[in-house]
Amino acid sequence: MTAARNQTAVSPQETAATLFERADRALDALAQTPGGDHEVFATHGVELKAVYEHDDFSVSASSEGAQYGIRTVQDGRIGFVTTNAEEDGSLRAAAQEARTLAQVSPASQYQGTTRGPAVFEHQE
Repeated sequence: MTAARNQTAVSPQETAATLFERADRALDALAQTPGGDHEVFATHGVELKAVYEHDDFSVSASSEGAQYGIRTVQDGRIGFVTTNAEEDGSLRAAAQEARTLAQVSPASQYQGTTRGPAVFEHQE
């Protein structure tokens, strides 16, 4: 049996563009923090699950979603938050939470971010 292809499938390039757009929103929210280094890690995944028990099919599930890791370093103090919320307000709230965590974290000489964007392309 063959399954019909989903006609609304999104290409990897469109998915990457959406991730970049949402990551930019989180970075924009952190840009209000003077003197800090900021970065966002974004990932998108698809999971398919099928369970067979005692020679019988019992469970089928699928999920798809994105996750964002938002990090800010202010004067050696780090704030880090992960979220799977993709709405603009939720990403901005997560960025604010990372900023707040950095303000109350102890300073460390070993904290910092990389310079320049690091972009990894989708591989099939």
